[in-house]
Order: sequence, then structure tokens, then C-alpha cells
Amino acid sequence: MIETETLKKKIKEKGLKLNYVSDYIGISRYTLKLKLEGKNEFKPSEIRVLCKLLDIKTSERDKIFFT
Repeated sequence: MIETETLKKKIKEKGLKLNYVSDYIGISRYTLKLKLEGKNEFKPSEIRVLCKLLDIKTSERDKIFFT
């Protein structure tokens, strides 16, 4: 289970729109929305890209995606 609220907060802090984030990851906005709602899981490759985009460090990544 991911910490969706923390991830949403990180996106908002960076001032990014969901359309941009979904395009950057290579998924549809709808798919991103489902993942942010916890209805679908992020793939490891998507997590890597998100961490790069949002400047999420390893310890924070683990708290967000692997709790």
C-alpha cells in the first residue's frame, strides 16, 4: 500500500499538474489517478521515474511506496 497523500503532497509541492506527471511517466492521466487513489499499483519503473521527477530520496521512497 502506498502513502498516496504523501505522494500527492510531493506533486503539489513541486507545482506539477497531473497531466504533466502522467505524460512524464508514460501513462494516462486516468491511470495515474487510479494509482494515486490506491486502486492500482505503481510499477517499479514508474516509481523510479517519479522519484527522479519529484526528487524523492531512497528513505522517503521506501516510506511512500513500500509501507
